[in-house]
Amino acid sequence: MKSLEQHLIIKTMKKYIIAILVLIFLASCNHQKSENKAEADYHEKCRRLVLSENKIGQDYSFKISGKIIDEISITYLGETKTKQDKVLRFLNSTNFTGLYEDARRANSSIYIYDGTGHKLGSYYVGSLNSLPNKIEDGRLIFLYSNETCNQTTSISFTDSIPRQIFVSCTKNGGNLYTFQTK
Repeated sequence: MKSLEQHLIIKTMKKYIIAILVLIFLASCNHQKSENKAEADYHEKCRRLVLSENKIGQDYSFKISGKIIDEISITYLGETKTKQDKVLRFLNSTNFTGLYEDARRANSSIYIYDGTGHKLGSYYVGSLNSLPNKIEDGRLIFLYSNETCNQTTSISFTDSIPRQIFVSCTKNGGNLYTFQTK
């Protein structure tokens, strides 16, 4: 009889231990999500700060000190109006991350905001060298002049925000970027 009681106690203990482990796992997942959200909120606050400064062509850099590298470089390109009289404001944003200074990586995007500072979305372009140079006459201008790319591309935003943009790199090709609203 004692062995049956011991068996039931051990079985119950196993269930409690499994339940505790599952709860610990879920809590750690939730903690990681909140850290990622805080980081995203920080980067968005940096972009909004640059927008509020309203200085075309001015480069801004922000850095989170810690064990890993987390830096963001933002440039306000300017604004344009659509035919519907809506204001679109453009930012270049590059996030540098990594464990070591000599091994950091860059991820670049073009962010678009409306006239009130509400984020409409972004084009992820990847490389720092893939960012546009300026806004001119309602057009986003990409002036490539390096060893791999040597073309100029002009993209109009007067009708609307294109779902996809093609940026020429050479006479034979280029890159297609998709507008993301998240």
